[in-house]
Amino acid sequence: MEVKTCCSEDIHDIYNYCEPYYAEISAGCSMVPCKETAYNTFASTLHYDDYVVFAAMDGDKVCGVAIIVRGRSFFEGYEGDIDFFYIREEDRGSGSSRALVEACAEYADEHLTILYGGCATFLGKQNNTLYVNLYKKFGFKELGSIVCYTGEK
Repeated sequence: MEVKTCCSEDIHDIYNYCEPYYAEISAGCSMVPCKETAYNTFASTLHYDDYVVFAAMDGDKVCGVAIIVRGRSFFEGYEGDIDFFYIREEDRGSGSSRALVEACAEYADEHLTILYGGCATFLGKQNNTLYVNLYKKFGFKELGSIVCYTGEK
């Protein structure tokens, strides 16, 4: 499984992969934007330096997406948060989650002081446990209700 850092040319493939997620969360929820707004919001992430978008690839096929939002740390350097992590059900078990978490940890080693695994908080108890355990394999540590990566193993 290869992971690539995405750019604006990748937006259609990435959004089309994530579209079932946006359709599911927008169904019947007035607080979630319509699909067009969701697409525009998603597309804008590829134009800002504060977002890093990774796609797990099996050849030309997208098999998972992770987005890190980075910002200035209160202390020094930059910190980040895995703000979005999506694997379609049919791609689960393919190694894409592992490849994406590894890519996020490698990015953190090179560019961040700390990386929070914040998206795990919203996955539901069973999926949260799965992701927390996966994150821990790459050096993330639980700090209360969050997991974070500091580069220390």
